[in-house]
Amino acid sequence: LGITNPPKPPRPQAPQPAPWVKLNKSEVAARFAADSPRVRAFPRTTPDPSEYKVYVQGPVEVRVADAAKWSQKEIDVLQARIEQVFDSLPSEVMGVDVRGRPYVIWIGDWGRKSYGFTGRGLDHVWLNSKLMRRALTESGDIYNQGEFKMPSLAASDQLTYTLTHELGHTMDLPYDDTGWFTGKLDSSPYAPGRIRKDNVVKRLLEKVLAGDFGDSAALSEYGRSKAAESYAEAFAEWCLGDRSNPVVAEYAEVFRWTS
Repeated sequence: LGITNPPKPPRPQAPQPAPWVKLNKSEVAARFAADSPRVRAFPRTTPDPSEYKVYVQGPVEVRVADAAKWSQKEIDVLQARIEQVFDSLPSEVMGVDVRGRPYVIWIGDWGRKSYGFTGRGLDHVWLNSKLMRRALTESGDIYNQGEFKMPSLAASDQLTYTLTHELGHTMDLPYDDTGWFTGKLDSSPYAPGRIRKDNVVKRLLEKVLAGDFGDSAALSEYGRSKAAESYAEAFAEWCLGDRSNPVVAEYAEVFRWTS
C-alpha cells in the first residue's frame, strides 16, 4: 500500500485590522466634550464638532475637518497610512504600553506653516491638511528638505513621516516623582517630572553634538536644533528607517523603545 502524507495545514492568515467606524453627530459631540482643557487650548481655535467627520478604529480616532474638503477616497488612504504607522511603533516606551492607549489625529488648517504639531506626552496630533494632501499621492521627500530631516522621509512619504515624528512627541513621557517614567498623559510642561525628563533629553543631545556617538549629522539638522525635536526625529528614524544609526540606537536604549 502506498503511504499518503497528510495534507499540509493552511498557512495562518495575518489578522485583518478592524474596520474604521464613522461616528454619528451625537457621538462626535460627546468626544469633543471629553477633550481636556489643554487639548482645547492647543490649536488656538475652538473647533465645532458639527464641522468634523470622525472615524474610530480601536484606540485611534481621526477627526477630519469638513473645511479640508478631503474626499472619502483620500480619507481611506489616510486611514491606511495611519494603520501602517501604528504597525511600526514600539510596543512599549520605558515599560509603558504606547500602542494600546488612545490617540486622536486631527486633519485641518490651524493657521500654522508647520506640517503638524502636538505636545510632549499629549495624546492628540494635529496635521496640516493642505501640506499633507500631496503626500496622499506622492512619495518621498516632496518638499526637498534633504538633511533637514532623517533619511527615512525619502524612503516613505511626508504624511507617514510627519505623523510618526509627532507621535514621537506624544511618547516623550515625563518622569514621575521617583525618577522613573510614567504613562500619564497630558501632564503640565512645568511639572517636576516633565522638567527632569527634558533635562535628560537635553544632555543626550549635547552628547550627540559633541560627537560622542560618531558624526552628529547622523541626526537630522532639525533634530539637532532643539532637544525635543532630537527625540522625535530619532524616534521617526527608529520606526521607519535605520535602527543601526548610532544616534537612533542610543536614544532607543536610553528611553527603551521596545519592539
